[in-house]
Amino acid sequence: MTSSKLHPPDDGFIYSVGTNFNEARAGTYYTEYITDSAGHLSTFVEWSSPYYICAEALMRFDTSSIGDDEVSAVTLHLRPHSSTPTDGSPVSLDVYASNFGAGLSEADWVAGSSFSGMTKVASVSAAVFSGISHVALTSEAAFKTAINGAGYTDLVFILPIIATGTPAPTGLDGIAFVAGDVGIPAEYLPYLIIEHSAAPSGLSIPVAMHHYRTLRR
Repeated sequence: MTSSKLHPPDDGFIYSVGTNFNEARAGTYYTEYITDSAGHLSTFVEWSSPYYICAEALMRFDTSSIGDDEVSAVTLHLRPHSSTPTDGSPVSLDVYASNFGAGLSEADWVAGSSFSGMTKVASVSAAVFSGISHVALTSEAAFKTAINGAGYTDLVFILPIIATGTPAPTGLDGIAFVAGDVGIPAEYLPYLIIEHSAAPSGLSIPVAMHHYRTLRR
């Protein structure tokens, strides 16, 4: 069994503005991609008259070193930066497997209505996501199969309200975490822990010997 610790080589976030909440969730009015904001990423929803704003965080891991190995466990670790619920709504963070373009951009925005057809791989509640140390998110079973051993594993981070569309925000709800920027001390960076081992060969030794003896008869 091998345990691999991987940091993201690329991340950022996209914010979307709309004249109503569903328009902001859809990303059809105005979107902008930002590499980071002072070393942290965030996902949030906000009502700032006359506009609604949604933000999704993106993170890309190079998981090509896993290859054809069987993945037995995956855990995502993030260091909290801030959580700012201001209108009384509970805040939690959901993580979905995605498939970004060659370079992260506005084109990687995921419409809120699309998350129902995507694979959720991890989550954490705001009550747990606090303090100054890394927090291990709760992994879904699907996280193991979401790991792309031949290339990149792309993740998108949202508040559940972006997926459900209700209730529309009346203020600001958000959660932020330390980004994977160059220059940030390694002990602060987000990371994946992937437990994996070589896939078993297709033919066991006893079966192989049986075929060998049969051929010699």
